[in-house]
Amino acid sequence: MVVGAGLAGLVVARELVAKGHEVSVLEAQDRAGGRILTLREPLAEGLHVEAGAKHVVPDPDLLALCASARVEVVKPKRPEPLKRVTYAHGARSILDPHGETDEDADLSDAERKLGFRERLQHYLPPGAIHGADWLRPQLAPYDAVSIGEFLKRQGASPGYVRMIEGSIVPGDPDNTSALSVIREMASIVRELGLPPNGGRVVGGTDRLPEALAKELGERVLYEAEVKRIEQKPERVRVLFVRKGRVHAVDADRVVVAIPYSVLRGVEISPTLSPQKQKAIREMKLVSVSRVWLQSTNRYWNLRGESGDASSDLLVGDVKDETAALPGPKGVLSAYLSNAKAREMCTRPPPERVMTALSDFEKIHPGMGDHLSVGLVKCWDEEPFAKGAYAWFAVGQMTEFGSALHAPEGRLHFAGDHTSNRPGFMHGAVESAKRAAAEVLAALTPKPTSVTDERPRA
Repeated sequence: MVVGAGLAGLVVARELVAKGHEVSVLEAQDRAGGRILTLREPLAEGLHVEAGAKHVVPDPDLLALCASARVEVVKPKRPEPLKRVTYAHGARSILDPHGETDEDADLSDAERKLGFRERLQHYLPPGAIHGADWLRPQLAPYDAVSIGEFLKRQGASPGYVRMIEGSIVPGDPDNTSALSVIREMASIVRELGLPPNGGRVVGGTDRLPEALAKELGERVLYEAEVKRIEQKPERVRVLFVRKGRVHAVDADRVVVAIPYSVLRGVEISPTLSPQKQKAIREMKLVSVSRVWLQSTNRYWNLRGESGDASSDLLVGDVKDETAALPGPKGVLSAYLSNAKAREMCTRPPPERVMTALSDFEKIHPGMGDHLSVGLVKCWDEEPFAKGAYAWFAVGQMTEFGSALHAPEGRLHFAGDHTSNRPGFMHGAVESAKRAAAEVLAALTPKPTSVTDERPRA
């Protein structure tokens, strides 16, 4: 049995079904996909935006999954460069698309001579790129310091520290484990070396979980919220609520593929190991809010400007989600994380779009006259997510250790939070393949030795 029909849960079920096992998937929501969520309404026909996972990293397993599910992945075509917009300290500036950027201005001379990938690699500790086991004792000291402190010790300039904290660090920069970000940096370096055949799922990222769920058919039971898991010596009993009624079902093995932020609300008997309980109880998720404003036309292009912009406002940087799409209508988006995401979501829902509109108007004047649809998604408010993706405070990676993903009795654990790539689809796939392999190994009869069973005198 699998708990959760996000990408990890669906892949686990698919792997087990392919090996001839009977599998059921319990999903609390009325859809598959978890934090893969494509929004189409009330946007104009033909337009869609991604509230969750969007990038298909060219990871071989993820690409193979898309191909086998007959989901097409394409690399978006970059439009001709237009003037770039910045808004800082109350002033709007227009920059030449071919001019030098100011993002490297605060870097050291040595850092400026390196490219993005080379800078990442320059500050990684020896062996980081080639190591998959991030719990090696020699790496433990990097978990004891924040990423900012680590980079300073490595000789990074203040500008580069700010750049990393603003682009790669998922949680509180002053309390994010250096080891967790080193793992992220090493993953990026490896992924940049892969063939450039990733991109986006044609028609929306949700096409992938929808295809997998369709394959599984009636094995997936929706609106089934798991409330209790009971481990017995020979089986596991799962109790769930569906349409107001409590149901119980038994299984040989159970793969738990929901975020630990949600698993905290599930009773598990007998209790799990102290280390696993600690990981479930204390794992942190990044607060993320996403904003989209649909315009009747891409008026910014008529001014020769790109919809993409940087700002020091609450909405932060702005992206043109429709830059590579045909048609006149446009959608500008903003991605808010941590304190900014929480600040946006403290406002009542009707005020959120107006707050975003006020900032967008400063960045791209005219949005108020052209606005047709406004949407804001706060992942902290999702009852079956309670956040966007996992991040690790100083000391947590070594404190949680292998308990993050290790099985407990007949329970196995999947999800991007248990992988080496939290927050990414290929992390979810990695975790699913590991958990499925654990279950298959446990269900495979062990060979017995041949003994002389003749009656003894």
